[in-house]
Amino acid sequence: MVSWDGKAFSGINEVGVQIGYAIIDFLKNYNLTVIENPSVQRGFQQVNTSRLAGFATLEQIGNTLLMRYPERYQNVEKVPVALTTKPYYLIISREFYKNHNALSENIWNELAKIREIEMPDLIIKYSETSQSE
Repeated sequence: MVSWDGKAFSGINEVGVQIGYAIIDFLKNYNLTVIENPSVQRGFQQVNTSRLAGFATLEQIGNTLLMRYPERYQNVEKVPVALTTKPYYLIISREFYKNHNALSENIWNELAKIREIEMPDLIIKYSETSQSE
């Protein structure tokens, strides 16, 4: 059984990751062999069929795939503790914000709405591959 307690992994020596993901160095620092994969869906399928013990991805992508396709990934289980978290920001200059306060707030609020409405479909599209599963 694979586990992660926020400090150490157990039950795993190698983990799949989508090609180029930022988490690769993090995983290598824990002496895990990283298997880069062309898509999250391909990686989940490999976990589902026991060809990989684990696959690391962004939480929103993983959650969306598990919710949308429970029958496809019936043997895939999310570990309860996030591997790592990183804050991301929308950068707006102080001058722009000062001169366009309402517009800046509207941009931020619209991005939040778009994220809630469009994100699940975008995540599925982003995580797919043209290669057969």
